[in-house]
Amino acid sequence: MKSLVDNVTTYAVELLLVQKLEGFLSPSRIIKMNPKLVQKTAAESPITVGQREQLRRKLEVLVAGIETCRCYVNHGLLGKKLLSWEKYFHRPY
Repeated sequence: MKSLVDNVTTYAVELLLVQKLEGFLSPSRIIKMNPKLVQKTAAESPITVGQREQLRRKLEVLVAGIETCRCYVNHGLLGKKLLSWEKYFHRPY
């Protein structure tokens, strides 16, 4: 019974919040906002931007590494058994 009460309470609060946000964040209202306020509201935090950049650099290193491995495999320097992991790897480009 406690779970049902929790779920109904959560649903009611979410419903009220979503209804309020719908009017607050309407496209016509956003167009009328100061561009600096829109930027501040919609922008990612500096921490998130830094994390994204760090992950982008790590991805570049990993992609370069996989290309190096493929070069060795293509030249026959490594056995075919090494390629069994490739089915789990998705190329990001």
